[in-house]
Amino acid sequence: MKTKLQRSLRKWEGSLRRNGQFYVSDYAKISGDIQGYIEKNRKSKVSRLLASCRDSVFSTSQDDERILKDVRHALFLIQSDITKEKRDQGIDVDYGQRQRYKAVTRKLYSEKLKFKDGMNLREADVTLMEGKDARKVRRIVEKRMCQEYHRQHKEMSNYRDSGETRHGMNRAVSFEIYNLGQLDGRSNKRETGTHWKKVVDYSSNEFVMKKKVEYDSLEEAKLHIELYRYAHPHDHRPMNAYYCEHCHHYHIGHERVEDESAA
Repeated sequence: MKTKLQRSLRKWEGSLRRNGQFYVSDYAKISGDIQGYIEKNRKSKVSRLLASCRDSVFSTSQDDERILKDVRHALFLIQSDITKEKRDQGIDVDYGQRQRYKAVTRKLYSEKLKFKDGMNLREADVTLMEGKDARKVRRIVEKRMCQEYHRQHKEMSNYRDSGETRHGMNRAVSFEIYNLGQLDGRSNKRETGTHWKKVVDYSSNEFVMKKKVEYDSLEEAKLHIELYRYAHPHDHRPMNAYYCEHCHHYHIGHERVEDESAA
C-alpha cells in the first residue's frame, strides 16, 4: 500500500511543482489511495500531513505552497518507512552502484588522458570541457563501464536482448561520469561560493574536492534544500542556494561560519 501511495504522492508533487496548483479534479484520481492510508494509519505523522493537504485542496483559500511542502514531507517519510521495512526483511537496500562498480572506479581514477597532456581521468569534468574533449572522455567511460557490466551480467539468459540491459549500462555510465571531476583534496582548498566540496571518496578513502550537484534554476536548488531538511531534521545550520560562476549553474551549501577567535 505504501508503494502505491508513494506513486500517488509523486503525481501530486509533480503537478504542484509544474503547474503551481492542484485542482480538485486531479485530487479525485488519487483520493482513494490517500484516504485508504489515512483510515488505516490515523495516528501517524504521514496521515496528519495528508489529511491537512486533503482539507486544503477543498478549501476556498488553497495554499498550494504549503500543500507542496507537506506533500514532499510525507513523501520523504513514506520512503523512509519503505526503506526500513526492506532492511527488516533482510533486503540490502544499500548495495548499489558504488559497491557494484568500486573496482572499475579505482581503475578509471588511475588512467591518464594523453590528449590532455597526461591529466588524470578523475579530474575530467565533461560538463565543463569543450565538446570534442568531453566526447572523448565519455567514450572512454562508456567502454570501461559497458565491459564491466558485461562481465557481471553475461551469465543472464536474456542478457543480450533485454531492455533492462541497455538501461543498466546507461545507468552505469551516468554514475561514473558523475563521479569524475574530482581534484586532489590535499593541494586544493574550498573557496567561498565554490564549485567543489571536500569529501572522502568512497573508492580511494582519500579527501578529494568533488564537484557539487548542479541545478538549472534557483527554484530547483531551493527545492533540494527543503528535501535536505527533511532528510536531516537535526541539522539546523543555515543553507543557501547560489549561482556558480565556474559552471554557470546553481549549487546549495551550508553557510560558512567564520572563526571568531581568529578575528
